[in-house]
Amino acid sequence: MTTYTELFTSYILNGARQALEQVQQSTGAIPETVRKQAWHLLEYALTLEAAWPQVRELLLTLSPKMEMAGYRDEWLPFLKAGIERSVAQRDRAVEARLELAVGQLLRLENRYTEAEEWLPRALRSFEEQGDAHGVAAVYNQLGRIRYLQNRDAEAARHAHNALGLLAEEDPERAESHFVLGMAALNQRNWAEAESQHRLSLEVRQGSGDPRTIAWAMQNVGTVLLQQSEYGGVNRLAEAVEWLEQAITLLDSQPDPYHSAVARNSLATVHTHLGHLAEATALYCQAEEIFQRTGSPEWLARVHNNLGLVYLRQGDAVEAERSFRAGVALYEQLGNDATRLNTQHGVVLALLAQQRYAEAAAFCRKGLAELDALREMPAQYAEKEGWYRASLAKAQAGLGE
Repeated sequence: MTTYTELFTSYILNGARQALEQVQQSTGAIPETVRKQAWHLLEYALTLEAAWPQVRELLLTLSPKMEMAGYRDEWLPFLKAGIERSVAQRDRAVEARLELAVGQLLRLENRYTEAEEWLPRALRSFEEQGDAHGVAAVYNQLGRIRYLQNRDAEAARHAHNALGLLAEEDPERAESHFVLGMAALNQRNWAEAESQHRLSLEVRQGSGDPRTIAWAMQNVGTVLLQQSEYGGVNRLAEAVEWLEQAITLLDSQPDPYHSAVARNSLATVHTHLGHLAEATALYCQAEEIFQRTGSPEWLARVHNNLGLVYLRQGDAVEAERSFRAGVALYEQLGNDATRLNTQHGVVLALLAQQRYAEAAAFCRKGLAELDALREMPAQYAEKEGWYRASLAKAQAGLGE
């Protein structure tokens, strides 16, 4: 006679198989009904030892799709429960891949300290299995964290470690070239940054994945934009072409997070071209997505960029509000280089309002904090020039 427990187990096993089939058949974004059903089944199936063969495949198949859709805090408990079950099952291969997925999600949320607790675990798990590809993937994630922290030499070292482990045809090499490109971009090494991002694009194109191809296009566009802003050349028209191509591909997936990143860059291009209405609309679209996906660093960038647009539109009060919101986020993230950049935006807004004493105080504060940029000489010199010039304007306004 079949017991209730056996019937329940049979129901969960059949449901898990069906959910896996539906997820595997979904191209691009998973329909909401399929996602909800899969999550509901996982809550039960993760407690059943007999369901592990289906659960492990469902977790691994769902994970990149949840990241693409912007599910992060909601998906993390499933990944962590999967790690606990994989440990119980002594399934080291899945344990390592889920540990890497947790580290990646935490990195996307700018929770770097927590990410660096999980990524070394993944590194050890992959090393114990002799999985060179997995080890390289962890190095690339660590490299991403380091460039975001403006620790560019460490970022480059991680990326080179990864490249040394990867076969020439391995798509993971695109991540290594991305990290090297971003580290070079932080240092304002335009030629190296563009070269590395074009290498990343070449690898992405070889994989045939439109989503990751769009990422690489977006990154080439970003290099051209920043070179136009800070490198003394005008490549804005090229940047527009790359970024519009990227947005079209990303919206077709859809991939809201990366689409918002590309929208932020395209809005900045439009700002430089004087298309302020277009820029504001794109920034506001990006802001909504970054709030929804829990992306504080990118949200801070949008606040900074919106502040610059408001200044150009003559709305210094709204500009000050945006800049201060960005500074607050950067303070939480501990990102001194970008905080000092956005903090100077507050100075500009105060000068526009003829609040000279407050502006002078912010300038002195900024100059006192520039030591944080000693290892980034180009940015140090740039920001020192900004703050000293603005301090002179504030002092002139005060009649000093």
